[in-house]
Amino acid sequence: MPQPHARDADKGRERGPGQPPIGPVVKANLPPSMIEQLDRMVSDGTADSRADAIRQLLAQGLEK
Repeated sequence: MPQPHARDADKGRERGPGQPPIGPVVKANLPPSMIEQLDRMVSDGTADSRADAIRQLLAQGLEK
Protein backbone atom coordinates (compact mmCIF):
# COMPACT_ATOMS: atom_id res chain seq x y z
CA MET A 1 0.00 0.00 0.00
CA PRO A 2 1.53 3.38 -0.97
CA GLN A 3 2.41 5.88 1.73
CA PRO A 4 0.40 9.13 1.71
CA HIS A 5 2.34 12.26 0.83
CA ALA A 6 3.22 14.55 3.74
CA ARG A 7 1.18 17.36 2.21
CA ASP A 8 -1.87 15.06 2.15
CA ALA A 9 -1.54 14.48 5.89
CA ASP A 10 -2.12 18.20 6.53
CA LYS A 11 -5.34 18.36 4.53
CA GLY A 12 -8.25 19.26 6.69
CA ARG A 13 -6.05 20.97 9.27
CA GLU A 14 -6.50 24.69 9.45
CA ARG A 15 -3.29 26.63 9.07
CA GLY A 16 -2.46 30.00 10.52
CA PRO A 17 -2.11 33.15 8.45
CA GLY A 18 1.64 32.70 7.96
CA GLN A 19 4.27 35.39 8.08
CA PRO A 20 2.98 38.88 7.31
CA PRO A 21 4.42 40.38 4.13
CA ILE A 22 7.19 42.91 4.74
CA GLY A 23 7.88 43.75 1.12
CA PRO A 24 8.73 42.11 -2.18
CA VAL A 25 10.88 39.00 -2.11
CA VAL A 26 14.52 39.58 -3.03
CA LYS A 27 16.70 36.55 -3.65
CA ALA A 28 20.47 36.59 -3.24
CA ASN A 29 23.14 33.94 -3.62
CA LEU A 30 25.51 34.03 -0.66
CA PRO A 31 28.68 32.08 0.04
CA PRO A 32 28.49 29.53 2.87
CA SER A 33 30.69 31.70 5.12
CA MET A 34 28.13 34.55 5.00
CA ILE A 35 25.26 32.16 5.70
CA GLU A 36 27.18 30.88 8.74
CA GLN A 37 27.54 34.46 9.98
CA LEU A 38 23.81 35.07 9.51
CA ASP A 39 23.05 31.85 11.40
CA ARG A 40 25.32 33.00 14.25
CA MET A 41 23.32 36.23 14.49
CA VAL A 42 20.17 34.14 14.82
CA SER A 43 21.66 31.75 17.38
CA ASP A 44 23.04 34.54 19.59
CA GLY A 45 19.70 36.40 19.53
CA THR A 46 20.88 39.38 17.47
CA ALA A 47 18.30 38.51 14.79
CA ASP A 48 15.07 36.51 14.70
CA SER A 49 15.82 34.85 11.34
CA ARG A 50 18.25 34.94 8.43
CA ALA A 51 15.94 37.40 6.68
CA ASP A 52 15.89 39.62 9.76
CA ALA A 53 19.69 39.51 9.98
CA ILE A 54 19.97 40.53 6.32
CA ARG A 55 17.49 43.40 6.84
CA GLN A 56 19.45 44.63 9.88
CA LEU A 57 22.78 44.51 8.05
CA LEU A 58 21.39 46.24 4.96
CA ALA A 59 19.84 48.98 7.10
CA GLN A 60 23.19 49.56 8.83
CA GLY A 61 25.02 49.66 5.50
CA LEU A 62 22.53 52.02 3.89
CA GLU A 63 22.73 54.49 6.81
CA LYS A 64 26.39 55.22 6.03
